[in-house]
Amino acid sequence: MITMQMKEGITNPSKLSRRDFLKISGAGVAGLTLSYLISRIPQIQNALESGGNGNKINLLFFQEYHQNNPNKLARFESMFDRADVFVTEFGPWNANDLEWFRSHERPNKIEKPWDLVFGSNKPVFFIDPDASDPVWIELKEIENNSAPDYVLPFEQAVARLTDYLIREVEVHKKRELVWEMQLTNIIKLLHNSSLFRGKNNIGIMIETGAYHTSIYHDLSEIQNDNYSTERIFSESPITFPKRHETMRRLLFNNQLPTVDDMQKTMLEAMIDDVFGAQLSLRFVDSPSSKSRYLRKITNMFSPNEIKTTFNQLSAIKNSNNVPANEAQQNARNWFTKYLSEKGIEIN
Repeated sequence: MITMQMKEGITNPSKLSRRDFLKISGAGVAGLTLSYLISRIPQIQNALESGGNGNKINLLFFQEYHQNNPNKLARFESMFDRADVFVTEFGPWNANDLEWFRSHERPNKIEKPWDLVFGSNKPVFFIDPDASDPVWIELKEIENNSAPDYVLPFEQAVARLTDYLIREVEVHKKRELVWEMQLTNIIKLLHNSSLFRGKNNIGIMIETGAYHTSIYHDLSEIQNDNYSTERIFSESPITFPKRHETMRRLLFNNQLPTVDDMQKTMLEAMIDDVFGAQLSLRFVDSPSSKSRYLRKITNMFSPNEIKTTFNQLSAIKNSNNVPANEAQQNARNWFTKYLSEKGIEIN
C-alpha cells in the first residue's frame, strides 16, 4: 500500500487520507495481476499522460549501496533540495515506522541523509509492501536458509544454496514490480492533487539500494514530453558480495549461477557464519570494502580448499556432546588458524 507522510499543519486541500491511498493502491505482491506483470511500463506511461493538473514529472533516482549512510549526505542533499516528494524503499514497515517518520523533527545538526527529510514538509511515500505482505515471509524464509547447512554433504549444501539464491531473485522481481505499481499510483495521486495544482514540474526523489537499479533502467526507457528521469549513483565503485553479483547477473542477463559462483558464494557464507559480527563492526561504514575483502579471500581458495573448509567446519559444528556456543568458538579458532596459514588475518 502507498503511505504518505506530511508534517502536521501543512495545507492539503485534497485531504489525502490513508483510506484514499488504500483505494488507489494495489495489494502488494499478492495483488499483482498477470496483465500488470506483462505491461507495467505502459501502466506508468498512461499515468504520465493522464495528468489532471498538466504537471511534468521528474523522477530523481538516488541509488546507493546503503541507505541513510552519513558518507552520502552531500550527494543526497543535492538531489533532495530539488525534490517536492520523497519516495523510499522501507520494509517491512508497520504503523510504528509511519509514526516514527511523522513525529521526527529535523535535528539541529544534520549528520545523516534522512535528517534532511524529517521536518521538511515534503510528502513522503513508502513504496514497499507493508509487513503483512507475503513477500516478506518469502524473503525471511530465504534469509533463514541462506547460511551453510553443515548437516548436508558439500555438493548438496551448495545445490541448496543455489536454489535459495534463485528464489531470492524471483522474490525481488516481485518486490520491484510492486514498486513500479506503487509509483504509478503515486504519479496519479500527485497529478490529481490540488496540492500541486499550478506547479509545472514535480520532482519525485526515489531512494533505493544499489542492487535495485532495474527500476531506473525500466523507467528511463519511457519516452514522454511530460516526464524525465535522472540518477545519482554511488561515486565510489561498488563491489557486491559474490552472492549479490551472481543474483544481479541472473536478474539482468538471465545468466544462471555457475559452479564457481556458488562455491565462492558458499565460502563467503561460511566466513560470514563464523566471523560475521567481527566483519560487520570492521566495515560498518563501507559495505563495498567488506565485499572487496571477501572477494580477495575467496580468490585465494581452490574448489578443493573450499570443500575442505566446509567439511572441517561441518565436523566441528556437528561434534557430539559439544554445546553450540563452544562448537562455534572451536570453528572460529580453527578457521582463524587456517586463514592465517594462507596469509589472511581476520582481526
